[in-house]
Amino acid sequence: MATALPKKWNLGRPVQSSSAPLVWLYRLSVLLVWILLFALLMSLFLYALSWALGSKSPLGFLGQAQAMSVGSAALVGDVQAGERKSVSCQACHGPQGISANPIWPNLAGQQEVYLANTLKAYRSSQRQDPLMSPMAAALTDQDIADLAAYYTSLKP
Repeated sequence: MATALPKKWNLGRPVQSSSAPLVWLYRLSVLLVWILLFALLMSLFLYALSWALGSKSPLGFLGQAQAMSVGSAALVGDVQAGERKSVSCQACHGPQGISANPIWPNLAGQQEVYLANTLKAYRSSQRQDPLMSPMAAALTDQDIADLAAYYTSLKP
């Protein structure tokens, strides 16, 4: 005895009840093909975006933070030294790392690697800001590690 599914599902072919699991398997495989196609298109879009942004490697802008943190793995930040060095940061980011102005980010409680990578990006001009770029230009790797450790230690 044939079990008829709506025409949009079985394309006009009668489906035997014994083959119902095969219909679901077919539908699942079609769904997986669409998902893979979407993933392929997204990766092509990201590749084109990285090329348009001038990245030297495919999808380099996505792995930039990870790649930057690998080189500074040997540096350990000192919280007390970071507190002493944070005096110039306090004008914009607040004495406890909480900014009073919404255009400047709060630094208190941020991830240490994120803060270090962001400061290094400002220092190397990979990331530019009229206020932050000159501030970060004078920082050494140890200064950056100390500031990142200090702001990570603060409660948000």
